[in-house]
This record gives sequence, C-alpha cells and structure tokens, in this order.
Amino acid sequence: IGRPSTIPKSRDAALQSLHDTMAQNLGIAHGNTDLEKLEKVGAALAASRRVDLYGAGMSGITAELLAYRLLRVGLTALAFRNANMAHEVANGLGTGCVAIGFSISGLSVDTVQFLKSARSAGAVTIAITNRARSPLVEAADFTLLASGLHDRPIGGTLTPMVGKIFVIESLMLALSKVMEESLAK
Repeated sequence: IGRPSTIPKSRDAALQSLHDTMAQNLGIAHGNTDLEKLEKVGAALAASRRVDLYGAGMSGITAELLAYRLLRVGLTALAFRNANMAHEVANGLGTGCVAIGFSISGLSVDTVQFLKSARSAGAVTIAITNRARSPLVEAADFTLLASGLHDRPIGGTLTPMVGKIFVIESLMLALSKVMEESLAK
C-alpha cells in the first residue's frame, strides 16, 4: 500500500553489514574460546553455593542473561546492575562462591571493584570482557574473552552482545558436562 515491493538496495546493504558484523563478533568469540578455562570455570560454578554477577549498562543485561541460565539449572545466581548493592553483597561472598564481572571494555571501575571485593572475600572471580589486558582481567582468577574491542556500541547497538551470548552458552555447555559427570558418579 504505497510502499515499494522490494527492499531498497541501501537497506539491504545495511542489513548485510549488520549480519557481517554479528557473524564477525561470533567468529571472534569462538576463536577466543579456551576449552581448558571453560572446564575450570564450569567446575567452579558446579561446586558453588552462590554466584553473584555484576555489569553496568548493556553488560548488566548480559549478566542477567547468565544469571537466568544458571537459575534454570538449579544454581543460586543473582545479577546486580546497581553498583552499591553489588559492592555490599560482594562482602558476603566467600569460599565456595563465584563472582562474575561483565564489562565490554574491562575498564568499568565499579565492575573491577566488585571483582576485587569478591576476591578479597575468598570467592572465585571471573571476568567476561572484550579486552584481554585490562584492570578487570587483573582482578579475575579466570577470564573469558568475547569479541574484539572494535565493537563500538554506538547508539546502544546490541552487536557486542553476540559474542557475550556465545561465551554464556559455551560456559553453560561446560557446566552441563561437569554436572552430568557428577551425576554419573
């Protein structure tokens, strides 16, 4: 009704570019996968009595996705997007707990402080980030790398989440393997 029956080439080019960017993010995340590290993190999660997750902005939404997945397999997991609350509860973590910090840049001060507090309390700390060299990585016992830093989340684009979702699902596969092995014993 008054609209072209075909999508203009410029729109198709934009969609193709979006597809290519998302596929590239997925490929980078896959290339960054360290199976040995995933197994260790999966084992730490399986043995945990509590998992706290923190991220700001889009990273907080991603933290909530992982918390949801962990809850679905029966683990106690809480995601925080409020820095004050995250810092207050991180002090209650200890041996047998896991803290996971999400940050695209690895530079988010509140996320770094969350992991430092959790580590000081005795929790296993995990960074999920796009930057291999960052303060967040230094605050973590384990680092799971997603996509590269070229992701530029301008205007709130969700393309950086593709790599993070791949990391989450890879982690859930590793956790599933550990849980299945413990049931078989």
